[in-house]
Amino acid sequence: YKNSVGGAPYYRGAMDMLTCDGIHAVDTLRYLCGGEVESVASDSRRLDAGHWNIHLAMVRFSSGATGLLLNNFMAGRRMFSVEVHSPGISFFGDPEEGGQLYADNKTEPIDELDPFALSKSEEDYRAFGTYDINRHFVDCMLKGKDPETNFDDAIKTMELVDAVYGSQI
Repeated sequence: YKNSVGGAPYYRGAMDMLTCDGIHAVDTLRYLCGGEVESVASDSRRLDAGHWNIHLAMVRFSSGATGLLLNNFMAGRRMFSVEVHSPGISFFGDPEEGGQLYADNKTEPIDELDPFALSKSEEDYRAFGTYDINRHFVDCMLKGKDPETNFDDAIKTMELVDAVYGSQI
């Protein structure tokens, strides 16, 4: 979510908001659900604007997971959150604010994740993953291996973005 109420299209309309910015949510959805995309049902909208600024999608994956993409540039504030549910257990998280793990219908979390504690650093670039993803990339280049985020995988994310636009309910 982001607050772009009254905002202009990105790069004067040269690139849409889902491809330019929401792509991170699409990529995260693919990563968390695993497998290949099997089907998509979406509702993309132009709310009080001439450009697409809301993207809602339900995506079924070959892993058996179903993911929900809620990408709204008309929200009250910027927030990047994820929810992961499995029988009897749920995780609610935000990379910047941390996360809570709930189980067995308990109202208090059984575990809380703090990005600063996990990274053993008070620096944003360490806690929010910037350092680690860049370190991973450099290490892969030095070893001649494909990094986890590579062009073949990026194509699959771009195909899902296209499917969100092309699978309007």
